[in-house]
Amino acid sequence: MDIILLIGRILIGAVFLLSGIGHLKDRKLTARMAAAAGVPAPQLLSFVSSMLTVFGGLSLTLGFHVEIGVVLLLLFLLPVTFAMHPFWKSADPMEAGNQQGHFMKNIALSGALLVFLYFGSGPFSLG
Repeated sequence: MDIILLIGRILIGAVFLLSGIGHLKDRKLTARMAAAAGVPAPQLLSFVSSMLTVFGGLSLTLGFHVEIGVVLLLLFLLPVTFAMHPFWKSADPMEAGNQQGHFMKNIALSGALLVFLYFGSGPFSLG
């Protein structure tokens, strides 16, 4: 079972780490997307959210202070889910379906993160 926890931790951590790096690589686009969604101070908050995903993803991937990494990722994921994917506001059924898919994915990722908050990093970790 330990290897399963390790693989899951690395896979989920890598998703966040790579996403955060991608957002940092194109900070202008990330800020424009946040602004279009009505996020206040989009440049600042998109940078902060990118850093949360990078550090949280790195923490999870390496198994280093996983509980802190999970909290960082939840601090990113929960507000972003509601701010960036409000499917209930879309008049276009296709767009609503697309946003609902992203919303539900983020809720599922939040659940996975809570599992790591409960179980910790497991025996194969740096922390």
